[in-house]
Amino acid sequence: MVTNRAARPLTGMTGPCHPLAVTALSSGVRVWQDGHRLCADLGVTVRLSPGAAQTVTFRWNGRTSLGERVPAGRYRVTAGWFGFSASAVLAVP
Repeated sequence: MVTNRAARPLTGMTGPCHPLAVTALSSGVRVWQDGHRLCADLGVTVRLSPGAAQTVTFRWNGRTSLGERVPAGRYRVTAGWFGFSASAVLAVP
């Protein structure tokens, strides 16, 4: 989620080609990524008024970029969007 905490509007681009990555915490190995490739990103301009928020979601199927199931463990999900990046840790049982 991006929240505009500034006193002026925030303008950025959104689209299907923004980077997403999943990294195993135990090894630091990036097991899956998307968005770091050639892409027909037409991009959509988003303008957030002061105090407004925009949320973007995605689903990861627990597989590597090669389609193999990842082992149980903790993984860091990193997303780049709107000129910002954020990350969260999730557990795969």
